[in-house]
Amino acid sequence: MDFLELERMAEDATLQLNRIFSASEASVSEKVRLAIETSVKEEQESPLEFGFADLLQVLRKHDASDLHLKEGSPPMVRINGDLFNVGEHKLTPRECRELIFSICNRHQLENLLKGKEVDIAYSEMGARFRINAFLQKSTYSASVRMIKTEIPTFRDLSLPPQAAELVGFRHGLVLVTGPAGSGKSTTLAAMVNEINNNQAKHIITIEDPIEYIHDSKKSLISQREIGTDTLSFYAGLKYSLRQDPDVILIGEMRDPPTIFIAAQAAETGHLVLSTLHTPNAVQAINRILDVFSGDNQKQMRLLLASNLRGVISQRLLPRIDQEGRVPAVEIMMMTPTISSLILEEKVNDIHQYIYKGKSDGMQTLNQSLYMLHEKGIIDTGVALYNSDQPNELKLMIDGKHGTSYGADDGTLVSWI
Repeated sequence: MDFLELERMAEDATLQLNRIFSASEASVSEKVRLAIETSVKEEQESPLEFGFADLLQVLRKHDASDLHLKEGSPPMVRINGDLFNVGEHKLTPRECRELIFSICNRHQLENLLKGKEVDIAYSEMGARFRINAFLQKSTYSASVRMIKTEIPTFRDLSLPPQAAELVGFRHGLVLVTGPAGSGKSTTLAAMVNEINNNQAKHIITIEDPIEYIHDSKKSLISQREIGTDTLSFYAGLKYSLRQDPDVILIGEMRDPPTIFIAAQAAETGHLVLSTLHTPNAVQAINRILDVFSGDNQKQMRLLLASNLRGVISQRLLPRIDQEGRVPAVEIMMMTPTISSLILEEKVNDIHQYIYKGKSDGMQTLNQSLYMLHEKGIIDTGVALYNSDQPNELKLMIDGKHGTSYGADDGTLVSWI
């Protein structure tokens, strides 16, 4: 299967989405009408002593990152990585439905009833929230992420200066990777903010949903949301190339056609920023290559070797020196050696060059964890738990493994 066939399949999928969204309109509208009527009636009869706005107020008051609603459990919030109950009242299925329906507009409620899940960008009391409502065991649940309205800087996020270097490129592909909840979207927002403050560019973002709202400053920013402004990442990306962009942010590269067009856009003079759910740079490159095969993989290998500018892989860890969390960050900057390793199908050898690449601004996750531990910012258990090579890290901590970063070398954490 060649790239033209992949593109045709993606276009067919987009057309199918159009057909799905327009099918059974009358029956879905009737379901929405009944759901709204039921929700209003339940809210009027509700014994609940709190509403959705009250729970959001708890999020803000305690600077929690997430709120979870699930039947059979009290509402729960996540503070510095740990979950806590909000009161003792266990939510019933009806109460969950009532709380979730209360913040859905007609379009969102229609998508939830039809698709069994929906992403919602929600504003309340001057704050913004990203909400995913979904069904589990045939009852409604929701996960709510609080989004800071003030867009953070790299310094606010304790990110290393290499992040600013990566957004200084005129064109190329920059990836931010890490597990869910590691702050990838926030890092991307800080990157857009850095460009917006310092460069006169046209920035187009394609997000699901829009999280941070960017006001155009030195740059012109157009933000598009999946489902509202465009049907898919693929469609939004494809048509963005006709909108005179300098910088394109893709919330997530989910499928082969999107990955391929993103790499092509990087090659044709655009700076492309995106995320992947991989724990490190090596796995990010392998993940991209593994979705292709044969000649397609060879072409993608060439595109990556020529256009990848760098990978930031991060994890948020609880601090012990003060309240809050701190990122452990692996950084891979593209060098001629790493480019050659990609072309020569030796991607797994890249790790050792990241380890030895301090002069090029690189560091492994273990090196970052080691320095955070040596500076008394995180404890030993957290460091080892979050390492992808804990045995190596334990040897480093015990002083039995050579490292080019000594305990007195503050370069790794000088920005914190």
